[in-house]
Amino acid sequence: MRVVAGSVRGFNLIVPSGKNTRPTTNRIKETLFNILQWDIAGCRFLDLFSGSGGIAIEALSRGAKEAVMVEKDREAVRCIKQNVQHTKMDDRSRVMPMDVMQALRRLEQAGRPFDIIFMDIEFDVSSGIEASKQINAWHPDCQIIYITNYTNYFTSVYETSHIYYILKKDIDTYLSTALKKAIQQIAKITQYYLIIQSKQQHIRIAQSKILYLERIMRTTNIHTADTIYQTPEKMDSLLERLCPWFCPSHRSYIVNGRHIVNLDRHHAILSNDTSVPVSRTCYESLKKTFARCIWADGMYFTNEEAKGEF
Repeated sequence: MRVVAGSVRGFNLIVPSGKNTRPTTNRIKETLFNILQWDIAGCRFLDLFSGSGGIAIEALSRGAKEAVMVEKDREAVRCIKQNVQHTKMDDRSRVMPMDVMQALRRLEQAGRPFDIIFMDIEFDVSSGIEASKQINAWHPDCQIIYITNYTNYFTSVYETSHIYYILKKDIDTYLSTALKKAIQQIAKITQYYLIIQSKQQHIRIAQSKILYLERIMRTTNIHTADTIYQTPEKMDSLLERLCPWFCPSHRSYIVNGRHIVNLDRHHAILSNDTSVPVSRTCYESLKKTFARCIWADGMYFTNEEAKGEF
């Protein structure tokens, strides 16, 4: 088995002997990462039932920021460590030689969510389903795709939130479709929420609850009615991910137009009576945004719907 692409492309990897693990084929890896290529760079990658570590190393080779590999089989753990050293990925990887459920509990306590979780369950499918339940509790919006050789777990997987169950013999037919469906679902979720990084953890904020954003020095404060969230991310980057009823009111402020109750050339009064400054250069665009906002509690429109409504 080898690394298919990236910084260590072509490196051969050691595979555990015996029947306790089965490495993911190069063909499946190539299909998987070709579809996820734009989401891999800079992500935190979790590889459960890691086997040889080949999937996680492939992610690191393609630009993942960090990868954690969980595997309890001693022979497999030895192979993972050798593969990590061979590819010089030691500084961006972590091996957890333990049961998956134990590892998930520890990772949850650490409070650092992952962007992509890969779980290739070959023999103990029931433990994989239990792990999926734990992941659902930890990441309610996580998109799970089951890939297996077994047909007798169809009923059990419906106890978890998942979007596809693929038999390995059908992987060429359905993997691409399943991944695209997962990406589309994630896009829908992020449309309604703003996900930020704050103090080494990812926080999901409902956009309907955001009143305004304020940039002070090197920190962006995101104000809701009851909480102020802080992130080092710049305003321009955040604005790209916000819904169309958010608009700058000043070079240091972005306002949710649906929370404006009164607007003049100098100030916007929000639903919590906060007064936000309005600059001369931002006034006209903010006025148009305010006029296009529809007051409906908790409801959103997609960009296309918002454009078409007004």
